[in-house]
Amino acid sequence: MTAQLDPTAFSSLGALFDEPLWIFYRKAAFDGDPVRYLTQLEGKRVAVGLPGSGSQELAMQLLTDNGLTRENTSLRELSRQDEVTQMLAGELDAILLLDSYQAETVQKLLRAPDVGLADLAQVEAYAARQHALKVVTLPEGTIDLRNNVPETDVRLLSSAANLVIRNDINATLGRALMTTAVTLFSAGDFLLRRTPIRT
Repeated sequence: MTAQLDPTAFSSLGALFDEPLWIFYRKAAFDGDPVRYLTQLEGKRVAVGLPGSGSQELAMQLLTDNGLTRENTSLRELSRQDEVTQMLAGELDAILLLDSYQAETVQKLLRAPDVGLADLAQVEAYAARQHALKVVTLPEGTIDLRNNVPETDVRLLSSAANLVIRNDINATLGRALMTTAVTLFSAGDFLLRRTPIRT
């Protein structure tokens, strides 16, 4: 997400890879029912990430679009570690976070038996309304084949992570950064099977 950056000072060299938006929820807080709509989070204790983060920017945009505000829902600004700790302790009902599947936070929550991963019914509608978003599928068993995590295919919203540089950076260094980025990220991963460098 680069919309908040000053274009006179910074430029994007391109999108490196896609970061899924993970919506985790405490199963007991929803009486065992799956979370299929963001409106189900109304009145719950929801972690939205820290101020200035991509997670909070996207989370607040989606929640606001669904009529969820600080007046009707307990929206909490927490670090990743605190989000996980409070969720596993039963002190949170849901977490919205933007990160790769390799992130320790994501891995821990995916494997927690009392935590579910939302498969939103309206993901295509969100992607149609916000062109910066796309829909990706996390296939059954992708995270852990032996323990079948996740237990079913899950559709996730995803946002591009961009390589951003200062406009006054040396041109040779800028080209070197792009070359390195292509080398590191062009293979993609087993969740996002596409060439990720987009300029």
